[in-house]
Amino acid sequence: MLWWPTLWAALLGHWVSHCYQLDSEDKATIVELHNRFRSHVLPTATNMRKMSWMDSLETTAAEYITKCVWDHNPNRGDTGENLFVGTGPFNLTKAVTGWYLEHQDYTYHNDSCEDNKLCGHYTQVVWADTYFVGCASHLCEEVEGLSFTMATMLVCNYSPQGNYEGEWPYEEGESCSKCPEEAPLCENNLCVAETPEASETPPVSEGTTKSPQPGPDTPTPSSSGPDTEHTTMGTDQTITTSEGEQPLSDTSSPPPDSEEEEEEPMNEGGKATLSSILLAATALLLFL
Repeated sequence: MLWWPTLWAALLGHWVSHCYQLDSEDKATIVELHNRFRSHVLPTATNMRKMSWMDSLETTAAEYITKCVWDHNPNRGDTGENLFVGTGPFNLTKAVTGWYLEHQDYTYHNDSCEDNKLCGHYTQVVWADTYFVGCASHLCEEVEGLSFTMATMLVCNYSPQGNYEGEWPYEEGESCSKCPEEAPLCENNLCVAETPEASETPPVSEGTTKSPQPGPDTPTPSSSGPDTEHTTMGTDQTITTSEGEQPLSDTSSPPPDSEEEEEEPMNEGGKATLSSILLAATALLLFL
């Protein structure tokens, strides 16, 4: 029976490595979701750029996320950043959609957020001049700064950086009516370059030199179910949970971790589940 621990470790390692790392389908989903949300902003935008994936931003996120720290990456350079962490089944679509749903508490006409709400994730997602994104996910046994255990973190970095103080995320008006010269075409209400963007070369930001605003942010909706605990963080360095808001300076802890339903799919990309692996292991034992 000495082979059983080795088999179990191999199966568990396979499950962890495949359930919490972004694959090509996940990356395509992230880009598609961002562009879908950007194309449907209200009021409509004159200058909204189509977003593309950037490998160097993914590398920045991947190098930082393994630290499992609930704080912004101090070494991310001139890039924006959105963070998410949750226990229970990880749903990539709901994580990114949660950032967008902060628009429910955001008022474009005076660039403001409801009191005690947060909107900075949303404004970064729809920042017109930000058109590159790169993300990474990681399963953390513990998360420094939170009481979460066995939680999935998602970090997305953005370039050029958005969320500048005193600036609107985009210009209101007829869609694509003021596309920049480098992206003159219009596709699904988004300004598109005539040739694909060079995803490996970070763009040079020629905008304001102001620091990112402590943008308004709001809790990620609890639509992922009562079995899941999750928080999000925007560039304002404030966290929210499904139970309410907790600034980073607050010494209180988030609500206790809920039980994880490991039988559920880990995300919508068709990742392997623990239950399916256990079934495979059982079947293997029957034939030995």
